[in-house]
Amino acid sequence: MTQETQEIKSLGGDSSEDRELLAIETALADPAANKTEAALELLRQKFIGIIIDCSTPAGDKDARESRRMLVSLRTTGDKKRLDLNRPEQAKIDLRNAEWKRIAAVLQECESPLDRSIKAEEARKAEIKAEKERQAQERAARFQERLDKLRNYPLITTGYVSAQLEESIEMLERQVIGADWEEFEAQAEQLRCEVIGKIREQLAAALAKEQEAAQREADRLAEEERHAAERKRLAEQQAELDKQREQMEAANRKQAMLTEIANLPANSMHLSSQGLQGVIDHTNAHYQDPDAEIVAALARTFETLTNMRNAKAEQEAEAERLRLHQEELDAQEKTRKAKEQAEQAERDRMAKEKAEQEAEELRKAELERAREAHEAQMNAATADHLTTLRSILAATEDSTLSAPAALQLISELAKRGIANLDEARAAA
Repeated sequence: MTQETQEIKSLGGDSSEDRELLAIETALADPAANKTEAALELLRQKFIGIIIDCSTPAGDKDARESRRMLVSLRTTGDKKRLDLNRPEQAKIDLRNAEWKRIAAVLQECESPLDRSIKAEEARKAEIKAEKERQAQERAARFQERLDKLRNYPLITTGYVSAQLEESIEMLERQVIGADWEEFEAQAEQLRCEVIGKIREQLAAALAKEQEAAQREADRLAEEERHAAERKRLAEQQAELDKQREQMEAANRKQAMLTEIANLPANSMHLSSQGLQGVIDHTNAHYQDPDAEIVAALARTFETLTNMRNAKAEQEAEAERLRLHQEELDAQEKTRKAKEQAEQAERDRMAKEKAEQEAEELRKAELERAREAHEAQMNAATADHLTTLRSILAATEDSTLSAPAALQLISELAKRGIANLDEARAAA
């Protein structure tokens, strides 16, 4: 028996765990004997397929103890395997294979227990988290109610005294009861504090309203005083306006009389038709019933009428003189036009004569040039005929060799062509 086995026996006595550990050590010591099958079968029967209720303290303790034992068997067996591998290297592979099979069975036995334990742990953690969440939500709901009560003075800020009194009465009627649970005392204290703050707001509002009422009374008294002053000033202004209107009426009358009296002097530059327009305009524009203005208009109309008649006579005489002058101007224009036409005819005849003489001179020049050209062409033609005859004679001369004849013909042809070119150039 190994030292580890002896230590286990000394702690727990001759338990089933000791027997199973002993079977594992025996199998590892001699894998070929295959003496572990019975022990593994016992493990399977004991753990595989067995459901342990971990929700109970006894079941949780049993599951944890079983898992601890299986873990101990697995880790101790693995350590034993490594110890045996050192002196028995030849059996390592067989031992390793055997251990993998044993470890698989142990893991198979351990996994359901581990899953059950972890599932129970997760369930308990979820229950705990749910309780904490509900507690937080409950505390938040009460805190929200407390905050609403605490912030009520912010809502009443700006209320008039009547509204503040209604708010105080409402809070005093409010009952902080058992529905506040452990927050009842805090809520009651907060209600009293809020009532105190709103009472302070009420005192400030009453003082402000009294001050506003006094200001309104002062304003009404001041407004009444200003109204009386405005009435006095309005009556005074009405009297001044009446005097001003009378003065303006007198000034307008004097200005109208002056304007009527100045009409003849201001209209002296106008024609008879313009004077008649002034008369018509004045008659339509000045309709004042004042006797003085009517008399002034009568005098002005008489003066304007006399001016219009005199201006009409002057215009008639000027028109007669203008027509006479136009007749004289027309006669002079006719005379000058006749003289210009006669001069233009003389100039035209002189120009035609000069052009005819120039044309006759140009024709004579062309005729002389044509005759000179014909003479040159005749001379060139004669030279050409002479050349052709020389070429013919050269072709008929049997004394000349063929090259000499061709040379002579070529020279004669060049000479003839040169003569023709000279004739054309001269033409």
